[in-house]
Amino acid sequence: MPFTQAYEYIGVVLLFMAILGLILNFKNGLIKTLFALFLLSLFLSFGRHFPLLYNLFFTYIPYFNKFRVPAMISVIMQLIIVIWAGFGVSRLLKIQDKDRKKIQQIIIGIAIFMLILGLVPQIFGNSFSFEKAGESENYNHPLYQSARKDMMQSDGWRLILFALLTSGLCLLIVNKKLKPILFMALLVPLLLIDQIPYTLKAEGKLSNIDYLEKRHFRKSSTDNAILQDTTYYRIFPITDNPFNNNDWSYYHNSIGGYNAAKLRIYQDIIENCLYKGTDPQLPINWNILKMLNCKYIISNSQIPYRDLEPYFYNGKKKNPVMVYQYKKVKPAWFVGNYKVISDRKKRFSALNDRNFDAFKTAILEKEIIHNIQSPDSSFVKVKKASFNEMMYEVYNDKPSLLVVSEVYYPKGWKCYVDDKEVEIYKTNHILRSIYIDKAGKHIVHFVFRPETFYKNYYISLCGHIIAYLLLLGAIVVFVRKRNK
Repeated sequence: MPFTQAYEYIGVVLLFMAILGLILNFKNGLIKTLFALFLLSLFLSFGRHFPLLYNLFFTYIPYFNKFRVPAMISVIMQLIIVIWAGFGVSRLLKIQDKDRKKIQQIIIGIAIFMLILGLVPQIFGNSFSFEKAGESENYNHPLYQSARKDMMQSDGWRLILFALLTSGLCLLIVNKKLKPILFMALLVPLLLIDQIPYTLKAEGKLSNIDYLEKRHFRKSSTDNAILQDTTYYRIFPITDNPFNNNDWSYYHNSIGGYNAAKLRIYQDIIENCLYKGTDPQLPINWNILKMLNCKYIISNSQIPYRDLEPYFYNGKKKNPVMVYQYKKVKPAWFVGNYKVISDRKKRFSALNDRNFDAFKTAILEKEIIHNIQSPDSSFVKVKKASFNEMMYEVYNDKPSLLVVSEVYYPKGWKCYVDDKEVEIYKTNHILRSIYIDKAGKHIVHFVFRPETFYKNYYISLCGHIIAYLLLLGAIVVFVRKRNK
């Protein structure tokens, strides 16, 4: 599927049994309810292509507007199809003589329907369009349309083959030519033969990580040049939209990159501060880059700015890349001054002020009771940096505020100074800071360990153990009753 990179494949065998189960059990109240839910999910999955229903849900159903990709609701249809198929198999295993002829006709009817579907690509294949609008501009070779036609026709033959095999099995069990256990022994492998090749194709050929790494994420000369710096820093690629592309984030810590779930405070800085610089030719707020520890700026053109130094140039004629080093960055720093700005918009104005210096003053959102002083001597050294853990060795000669160039996120992050937990303050709208009350060397340790996650994890683990024990107990009881 475009955009989501997901694949949706039900399987011919499963679909055949689902249609059979739907028809044979339609008087069942559960089947009727699932059929209504199936249709609702189907029409909702059309999204903007069926606005009459989708707009109604989007406007009036709580939280539905948080559902980003309407087509993903098709997972409900997949679950329903599995349930219908189970009812279909159950009905075949419990067939009565009075229903035999009727079920035979239904099986033959489903088989004919699938045969017609399979023959459509063979007969009318040349009348289909195998190209999206504007796609020809992205492909140099015209054979991709022919390849798609070949894929559709080969899948048509595949549909015919599995429809014939499944209907044949069903007719054999209906006419008592197969015992139920033999029927299941043939049906399950047939189902797996139908499903497994598509799963392997989707998760192997289409999502082969090694292949993608070698093809798309090969280290460039620019990557190698930046990676020579082994300190802890971030980059800011302005070669294209930095917040709609993750290419640079593969090898480097970047202040850009794309994620569907956007952190509000980070998005605030992007929308209200990052591009609010005073230079109209390059409206970047260097205060923001400084406090985000952004050491390297990557561009396709020259950047005239006094605090930048040329670092690397790849020299390609078609797509030149210039790397500049911005030396006014630190992973963490001590400040002796702070001001409290509780209003959101006023904080943005303060961060956009050319006179604001993040290395001297911190902006907090609430008053703190500690006595803060400007240190005469201090240093910060990053000892460990990972997604869930940050460790610093620091020194300060006066009680002061340590500002860390990491995003503030209170739901899970804990901080320990010399193994003693301290409070984390939201700083400069996006960063975090802590108060260190004693002079001298300290180990500052940030750990991400959300209590709700681990609590629910252990509840889930206990639930799984109980479920498997109940299943095991049910099997033991069943075997004992059968032996008696």
